[in-house]
Amino acid sequence: MGNRVFGRIAIVVLLASVVGSWVLTLKVERDRKQLTEKYAAAQAALTEAELARKQLSDEVWVNKKLLAEQDEELTGLQAELSSLQTKLADAHQEINRLHTEQVALIDHHQGLTERLAVVTQENQRLEAKLSSIKELKSAIRVVRARLQDEQHQARLAMIQHQRTEDQKRLAQGNRGFVVRNGTSTIVAERKLGTKLQVRVLDPQTE
Repeated sequence: MGNRVFGRIAIVVLLASVVGSWVLTLKVERDRKQLTEKYAAAQAALTEAELARKQLSDEVWVNKKLLAEQDEELTGLQAELSSLQTKLADAHQEINRLHTEQVALIDHHQGLTERLAVVTQENQRLEAKLSSIKELKSAIRVVRARLQDEQHQARLAMIQHQRTEDQKRLAQGNRGFVVRNGTSTIVAERKLGTKLQVRVLDPQTE
């Protein structure tokens, strides 16, 4: 009877050992499975983190490249801005110079306008004077022509009178003889000679 109890105890212990081993196996399997799942999750998370790191690294590299390009572009823009500021300063100076020249030109134009008005008045005065001079010259020409005509008529009259006197002296003289009727005719010629005085009157102005 003791052997049966011992056997039963042994069976119970064996069964307990088997059950405990089975339970332990189940627990280990469950823990292993959980660990496997956690490892897989960690591995996936690590892979995802690596991908994220790589993507972030790529983005950082791209951003650095963009930043370098922006720095270079900013340097170029700063240089261009400096050049534009210099050009703007030059443009302001040029504008001031042109404004000064414009004021000077306006003053010069005003002076020229005033001088032109004076010259125009002087020209009108000279034209009026020239017109008077032309009229005076025309009147002088008329007077000269009349005077020349009167002088010509006077010369013709003097020539005609001289011819008449010559014919009279010729009729009274010795026709070329120095002595006539025993008397010298030279003195007689001198006595018979007359002087013709012609007075030219000044032309009357109309």
